[in-house]
Amino acid sequence: MGRIAGMATDHVAVMAHDDVVPPILIYGLVSLTAALASHLLPIETGGVALPENADEVAHELEEQHHQASTPAPASPGAVSAVLDRVANEGTV
Repeated sequence: MGRIAGMATDHVAVMAHDDVVPPILIYGLVSLTAALASHLLPIETGGVALPENADEVAHELEEQHHQASTPAPASPGAVSAVLDRVANEGTV
């Protein structure tokens, strides 16, 4: 998006050679659109704090991967059932 905006800025600025009003209107509308989009950002993210840099993003991804690969703890009932079976049958 930044690259497109950088290219468009040159073309809009060239329009100022003929008339000043169209570039001012274009820059103004784009600025208002950007302000509205930034105002709606907290709604989009659901109040979740966004990471400040790439290190925080990497840390969050690592935590998610760790949580996904860690098996859920067994319930006490399941553990006792396995222990009873081992005691009775000698196998798991």
